[in-house]
Amino acid sequence: MTDYPWPRYVTQSKEHLYVLGVISLNFNLYEFSLIVFLEEHFDKEVAAFLTDKLSNEERAHLIRLIMSKDKYLDHAMQEEVEFILRHFATCAENRHTLLHSRPAIPSLATFGHSEKLLELEKFKRGDPGTVLTFRLEIGDLRRTADEMRAGFDFMLDLWRYLFDRQHYYTVLQRSEESGLSPDAVVASLAYPTLPKRPPAPRKIDPRPIYEVQ
Repeated sequence: MTDYPWPRYVTQSKEHLYVLGVISLNFNLYEFSLIVFLEEHFDKEVAAFLTDKLSNEERAHLIRLIMSKDKYLDHAMQEEVEFILRHFATCAENRHTLLHSRPAIPSLATFGHSEKLLELEKFKRGDPGTVLTFRLEIGDLRRTADEMRAGFDFMLDLWRYLFDRQHYYTVLQRSEESGLSPDAVVASLAYPTLPKRPPAPRKIDPRPIYEVQ
């Protein structure tokens, strides 16, 4: 219904809700992009099945395992794989912190500043009997969204690098099979350059305003 009156209740500011939506969508893009590493060694159906069934931790462990078996994977690329998995892990923790939290009852400290501060609460990790209440500025949320998008963009660049790397070795192999000199082929074929890393994401630290037990 296009004329459905919504919402009929109080929500957080539109700016906060907007940036939380961007965070959710950017993270989903980033999370799915890791399938690139699986598609390097499995067909698309198997890679999609593993992406769907494995947790983030399990998927990262599998990626580390299969990429370590890649005979063409040099030390520099191994470092890039490790970097992106660490980058993603921080973004995943930030996403879970935000989207597994719930709105907190506004406190006196945020009264009149609701457009700038988002006040959330969640159970303390390992202690479900304790509720943590914390605040985030809109700039912190925007930065988190941008960090997730930067990780996704970097994954696209890595995918292009892996594609170009495979093309390089395919041309080299076919040239050798044709009896051409490998040195002459290498001299005429540039090895792809690794993309520039994005800055490491900053972990959201839900420092509590107060704890309720």
